[in-house]
Amino acid sequence: MEILDYDVVIIGSGIAGLRALLEFLMNEGGRAALVNKAQLMRAHSVAATGGTAAVLRPEEGDSFELHAWDSIRNGEFLNDQDAVFKLVEEIPREIYFYDHLGLPWSRRDDGKIAQRILSPHSFPRCAYAGGWTGFHMVQTLYDSLQKFTTWDSFDEFMALDVIADEEIKGVILWDIREGTLYLLRTKGVIIATGGLGRLFKFTTYSFQATGDGFAMALRAGLPLKDLEFIQNNETSLVPSGVLVGSAARRYGGRLINSTGERFMERYAPGTLEMSPKDVVARAIMKEIQEGRGFKGPRGLDYVLLDVTHLPEDIKKGVLGSIRETVLRLTGLDIVEFPIPVRPAAHFSMGGIKTDLNGKTEIEGLWAAGEVACLSVHGANRALANSTAECTVWGRITGLEAAKRARKVKAFPDVRQSKVKDTETFIQSLFNGSGKNSIYEIKKELNNAMEKNLRVFRNEDGMKKALNTVESLRDGLKSVVIKDRSPYYNLELVTYFEVRNMLDLAPAIIKSAIFRKESRGPHFRTDFPLRDNKNWLKHTLVRKKGDEFEVETEPVRLTFFKPMENQNQNE
Repeated sequence: MEILDYDVVIIGSGIAGLRALLEFLMNEGGRAALVNKAQLMRAHSVAATGGTAAVLRPEEGDSFELHAWDSIRNGEFLNDQDAVFKLVEEIPREIYFYDHLGLPWSRRDDGKIAQRILSPHSFPRCAYAGGWTGFHMVQTLYDSLQKFTTWDSFDEFMALDVIADEEIKGVILWDIREGTLYLLRTKGVIIATGGLGRLFKFTTYSFQATGDGFAMALRAGLPLKDLEFIQNNETSLVPSGVLVGSAARRYGGRLINSTGERFMERYAPGTLEMSPKDVVARAIMKEIQEGRGFKGPRGLDYVLLDVTHLPEDIKKGVLGSIRETVLRLTGLDIVEFPIPVRPAAHFSMGGIKTDLNGKTEIEGLWAAGEVACLSVHGANRALANSTAECTVWGRITGLEAAKRARKVKAFPDVRQSKVKDTETFIQSLFNGSGKNSIYEIKKELNNAMEKNLRVFRNEDGMKKALNTVESLRDGLKSVVIKDRSPYYNLELVTYFEVRNMLDLAPAIIKSAIFRKESRGPHFRTDFPLRDNKNWLKHTLVRKKGDEFEVETEPVRLTFFKPMENQNQNE
């Protein structure tokens, strides 16, 4: 076991993690460790394509209030409004910060940063870098970090747990390459591990998005907020799940069922394909469930997204990255053929509860990006607000960690018994007599979550999923790792990931059962309407022993008054 000391440990190397690291180093916080389950430049942030929403043109009619209103209305008024205003006021400075670092933002003819309109924004405020905004944000941050020498990158290391009581003590890591444990003693930890989409069978997420940060926080006694709200990307490529960007619909793409009908004319005649994500996702799934979809592989029936009627310069120009992706993964050229799509699990609005500075209930522990929940997004994230959240709270948490590192002089005294317990537990996985396969457990978990916790939900189905998950949690005790190699033992890594998912799944399901209304992507067929009178409040779930307890807290309404209940398809 290696024992190392760092002033801060940042878990995750996407936009939030890299921005936190850069801010920490710029403010002379000390020595930093960056922990990556994969490798630098392989974080899921690189897949973000749409852009980053920011008010850059107040003189042309945009405003902080308008950006906030678009976000809050789309979030169905479950947003904490002080957090939303902090986002919209901070993000313009971040856009120009990246510009000064050299990020190649797309430009207007007058040389200013180009912005486009994406649903639900009512103004063209989404800054973008071609079709690769997330990639360029990550690359720009990585390039800027090269001028600093006081940080180490732990590539292909998996964070297993944080060690904390009232304040943070350290982090336990597993070296995937060598098969050894590390203890990092530290004054501060920033969890920036991204999403949880791999709990589901069909998802836009990369394979590393297994909810690790959520689960570590649960085991540390922290509450998770609004976990029931998991957004679906309405047009995801079949069978891979890769996101087909909303630009395909913004420029005129049409959703077509197996009868040749443009079916959004029946569900949302005013906004059609540019309706909110949850509205389009429900429409697509209803078409499929009622037999008007196309038969797909592995039960992944689909509808078609048709852009063949669009001008050549659109299909080969602004939709060029989509064309390249679809061609590479399906062999279909969007110039001539429609795209097979269906909704996929895409984004978690919920996460680790934090204050407005990203701080958790544990002193010295922050969370930033998708794994955190300041309730910026409410019940439904507005497009291009996710990268905005990542970079704003990456900066804020990095600055807060630097302040703490300068103030706290000594590294914490960490009892090594927890690390020894982890070491003993890993050995038991190799030496046990169980017969369960971790891969079969993962498959059953994915199927249960996909069937009962996706676009349409009801209490009976969710309780069935919960029973399945509890059975799988018991089955996890009888798993034995057959691969005995210490080097790149991916069976053991899968075990750690599935353990995290099985800690997280009951928290999601119990939160979803608890909320007896429909709001955003949390659509219950047994409670199909939004209920502001009884449910304009957040859910908080904690893990206590083997049990999960759900409670509520008020939504912070500081500026806009919630609208009256509305039909969920409007």
